[in-house]
Amino acid sequence: MPSHKNPSDVRHYTVHNTRAAQANQFSLGPTRERAALEALIRGGSAGASFYDDPAPRWASSVFLLRKRGLDILTAKEPHGGLYQGTHARYFLRSIVVPVPASVTETE
Repeated sequence: MPSHKNPSDVRHYTVHNTRAAQANQFSLGPTRERAALEALIRGGSAGASFYDDPAPRWASSVFLLRKRGLDILTAKEPHGGLYQGTHARYFLRSIVVPVPASVTETE
């Protein structure tokens, strides 16, 4: 786990995947990766995209979360405007449970 200046900035998560036999646990400091994960959790079944929660490097954050074992689906959806085209909407298919700080402090 990377060291952070303020340990209270670190959040811990447990991930349950339908494909994995056991749960995966990890911690994230205040990073873009954590911001993307929290946006995916908030988005629920509607998913999350740059249009809902503008942040830099969404695709990179999703890539890093997938490397941690999270199951994230990418769907293309159209958008209008001056530069019409498509953008990605991401759906978190893993069950992610934030671990309360009080539990991690006793370990």
